Amino acid sequence: MVLLDEISHRHATSKHHKRLACYGNPLVENVYPDSASTVTSWAKDAYQISKATIEDVLSKARSRISLSLDIWTSDSSMPLLGICAHFIDFTYSLTPTLLALPLLEGSHSGATIAPPVEAVVKELGITENLGFFMMDNADNNDTMLVELRKSFPSINIKQQRLRCLGHIVKLTAKAALHGTDMQSFEKDLQEAEEVDARVEDFEAAAKAAISDEPKRLELWRKRGSIGKIHNLVVHVNSSTQRTQLSNIKQKEADESTKHLYNLISDGGVRWSSTHAIIERALKLKDAITLYQQATPDLEVEDVLLPTDWAELVEFKELLVPLAYISTRMQGNATTGSHGALWEWLTSMDYLLGKLEQVKERLSLLPDSHSRTCVNLARMKLNKYYEKSDDTADWIVSTKRAIQKLFEDYQQRYQLPATSQSNNADQLSDFDLSNRIRKTATSHVFKLSNSLPTIDVKQHRLRCLAHVLNLCCKAVLLGTDSDSFEKGLKDKDTIDVDDRIGAFEAAVTSKQDLEKRLKEWRKKGPIGKAHNLVIHVNSSDQRRQLPGQAGLQAANTGGDKQV
Repeated sequence: MVLLDEISHRHATSKHHKRLACYGNPLVENVYPDSASTVTSWAKDAYQISKATIEDVLSKARSRISLSLDIWTSDSSMPLLGICAHFIDFTYSLTPTLLALPLLEGSHSGATIAPPVEAVVKELGITENLGFFMMDNADNNDTMLVELRKSFPSINIKQQRLRCLGHIVKLTAKAALHGTDMQSFEKDLQEAEEVDARVEDFEAAAKAAISDEPKRLELWRKRGSIGKIHNLVVHVNSSTQRTQLSNIKQKEADESTKHLYNLISDGGVRWSSTHAIIERALKLKDAITLYQQATPDLEVEDVLLPTDWAELVEFKELLVPLAYISTRMQGNATTGSHGALWEWLTSMDYLLGKLEQVKERLSLLPDSHSRTCVNLARMKLNKYYEKSDDTADWIVSTKRAIQKLFEDYQQRYQLPATSQSNNADQLSDFDLSNRIRKTATSHVFKLSNSLPTIDVKQHRLRCLAHVLNLCCKAVLLGTDSDSFEKGLKDKDTIDVDDRIGAFEAAVTSKQDLEKRLKEWRKKGPIGKAHNLVIHVNSSDQRRQLPGQAGLQAANTGGDKQV
């Protein structure tokens, strides 16, 4: 509990915690730690036990072990390197697990990151079983792999270096939001390769001006409608009086409203916060317009005009698919999706398609700030999409092979005509884009009369229920009391089905009851039990004799089938 709830060791061993624990169980007093160092020692012991378990599981992995790496800063400003493994375990289940969380000392260069990764790989004995490396797109991760390859020469950096989709989405969104400004957007159409530097410069300037509000607001004004809505939110949330005025204007804009919304608080340079601000602002457009009219101290440069609202709609349309993919891919893909590697390319295809749609629509209009932002976002996304060819040369060839295979099946099999399933309405836009838009997906392929490619031995499957049926009949009816010894010695036992068939034909005749009973008597106690049931159920008087209820129940279905 101390570790999971992130309680400090000193706090956990305080007298107040001890009294609380002992109140629930007085016996705890004898084992409750009095020193923070004791808790630390217990944590280290637990780590060693867990480490041994992880080593055992890793040694039995059914796949190569891929690593994901990222630097995380704790609340106490400690830079920690998260090293996680992803593999198929001995139960053939996808297993993600944290391997280590070492403290990074010094600069966060590739040369600094490589040693702790190398130490973990060697310590856990996975040197010969390394798979892929999933990291964000920072250059230090590339240099880290270069350093790591010195110790593990088998690493193929181009093929084993994977790029975090969430980080790509983040860079794409930032390129759109902060990659240009209102003064230089026309020039930026030709100089999009400098977008990263411009985004970094803007973020650095915004953080440096955190305590200088006039300078910070002026910096944001250069971002067009994005900067205006940012500054408006800062203005509304700067005092309780302005917040109350905003609520009043919401009621004026819609007298039937039952719920008042706050404008999303300023999230700094986080793109997801900007997306949330835009969505909420568009929802409260009428109320914000009334607020602007009633607030003379709002700077004229921060007043949202009709052209600004139109641009915010464009930005929302741009950010919605990015936000969706960013959220959808936050998972371990234990169900085969929501974070699976196969979704990386389909997600990129989906996002590029969405950006292309917006680009084509805006291409019919004069050059504008929003048009440039869309182009910058598309260029940034396409940059990393093209890098996927370096990561694995087999991606393109595999994609073509699968497409060819599908086309072959399409030509080989007859497909019934059908309409789209109604379930399509329940799928997300992303899932619909991944769906094969052929009616073949909702039907079983129909074989043509002659398919020379069919291999009978390989394609012929057998019904398990029928196999069990035949096994039971072989036990019950495959021989009789007079010939079982011969049957044991007979090497040619393949005629058992014939014997069962002959017996079934004899006993299913309804014309001669005595003949049926005689055939059943040859089956030993099985036949005797059968004939006794027939005898009991042959008249009402026999069924009414004491103790016959069980035989009545045993004859469920009568003597109609074997």
